[in-house]
Amino acid sequence: MARAWVAVVMMALVAGGCRASDPSVTYVTDTSAFISWNAVTNADRYKASFREPSQTTWTSVGPGAEFASTFLLISSMSLHHTYQVQISAKVGSSWVDLTTLNSVTPVNPPLAPILLHETSYSETSVTIAWLLPAESDPANMFKASIRSCYKKQALDLCEAYRDYTDPVTHQVVEVTVAEMRIAGLEEGFYYDVFILARNLNKLGYVEGQIEPLRISPRPPLWTSTRDLRIIGVEETTVYLAWRALEEASSYCVQYRTYSNQPVLWSSDCLITSTTTIAVTQLDKAYKYQFRVSVANQYVDAQGARVFSGSNLAFAPGDQQTSNVVTGSPRAPLSQSPTGLRVVAVRNSQVYLEWDPVPDATYYKLQLQRAAEPYQPADPWSFWGVGEDVKIVTTRVTVPLPSSSELYNFRITAYNDHIATPSYKGFTGPSAIVQARPVPPPIPPEALEVYPSWMRTLYEGEASPMSGRRLRIPQLRFDGACAGAVVFLLDDVSPPPLSVLSCNATEQTVEVNGDVSVGGSRMIHVLVSRLAASFSSSKLLLGWRYVEDATRYEVLMRSTSLQ
Repeated sequence: MARAWVAVVMMALVAGGCRASDPSVTYVTDTSAFISWNAVTNADRYKASFREPSQTTWTSVGPGAEFASTFLLISSMSLHHTYQVQISAKVGSSWVDLTTLNSVTPVNPPLAPILLHETSYSETSVTIAWLLPAESDPANMFKASIRSCYKKQALDLCEAYRDYTDPVTHQVVEVTVAEMRIAGLEEGFYYDVFILARNLNKLGYVEGQIEPLRISPRPPLWTSTRDLRIIGVEETTVYLAWRALEEASSYCVQYRTYSNQPVLWSSDCLITSTTTIAVTQLDKAYKYQFRVSVANQYVDAQGARVFSGSNLAFAPGDQQTSNVVTGSPRAPLSQSPTGLRVVAVRNSQVYLEWDPVPDATYYKLQLQRAAEPYQPADPWSFWGVGEDVKIVTTRVTVPLPSSSELYNFRITAYNDHIATPSYKGFTGPSAIVQARPVPPPIPPEALEVYPSWMRTLYEGEASPMSGRRLRIPQLRFDGACAGAVVFLLDDVSPPPLSVLSCNATEQTVEVNGDVSVGGSRMIHVLVSRLAASFSSSKLLLGWRYVEDATRYEVLMRSTSLQ
């Protein structure tokens, strides 16, 4: 930024007894500069010349070649061009050059400062700062115009604006930088402030803000943010986040190793202006506790920020500090979930279990409705609302619609380690298991007891054909079929069907009953014939097939015959 204020270096003039002089710029316009200086002893005439630094010749100015006044208006300058000005004094018959002004620049008045804001405050003062618009000419001096106000019955009662003065010297305060500490403020009042700017332009101070900045002295914050939480870890780092607190400008994060005995909090603050931080250089062999305290623009008598509660060495986390969270750095998981299994179902629930993954802290379940034939599969979705359902055990009960539809399930394992380019943030998914919610089976019907003196020829699947014919592809005929019986184990109906004839080429048998009732579906059959010998200690049991049953239990009790 070019400076419109010119520093004058006093030089001793040793010529004919003249004393030192100090030419200076009194003011400028956009095309001229007004120069003045002190009269030189024994000098009766002066002359002046100017040039741009890049030029080699000087241009004479003034009312004639010589003049008697100690001031001069130099015109015909160009806006924002810098000039050198040389004043010479005639002492006796000699001309003596005074100090050269090397930086005389015509400028426009500055534009009004913008973006007024507080940078710090205390119980009796507020420090404010501002900026000049980018298109503004430079300013070299600022002052504040201020008024005090208070509220009475919902009305703002304010005094007239006045120049801000130092509360001790009562002099108008002017600063050369874009910051000012306004002191001597009183509790219970608020203050409206305008900032005025000027440079060497003859118009002086310029005021142009539409709205003043409203400030008030106040004490420091004594309540801290809540909702501190751990959002991720790495092998030596814990990542924290918390909710922003209104008026807070800085946050102090402290931590300590966790144990059953009180341990001092770290004396140093990890200071941040955001609501997240990475606490590094931690040891994954330890657990750590973390807390956050806050500061706003309040400063103490030494000008230092004050953080609420950060000096409380043993505080567990109260209104002056945040809640305390506990965690530790972790390595990424190295194993995927295994052993996913269905342990039970109900008409609207599926019960799942799996083997624990070392160092995993939670799991997420994904499910998918199994694809129907010739239909695309549904997309996988996380069980629960969104992706936030964390399962902290190795078992879960999944509620499902009682529609008997088949579902696919898989598990992924997590700890708090964040995703990195080499680690996706979890392991898995596991192998897929399938289950459908079904109601409990109905009790078996038509229990039949058959003598055990039948020798089994075949047990397996058979294909019913029209009328009385059965196709049994695995049947091996070893002589006449007469005398064999067929038990329809998928649909037991007494008495068993007798085999009337058989065709070894077509591998079919004809029975004395209609077997086409079930359509073309495969049925389970048992084909037996009379054995040459038998044991009276065995019984053959059969019952009607129960749909959706996966296993059967046979209960038996003995009764004495009298």
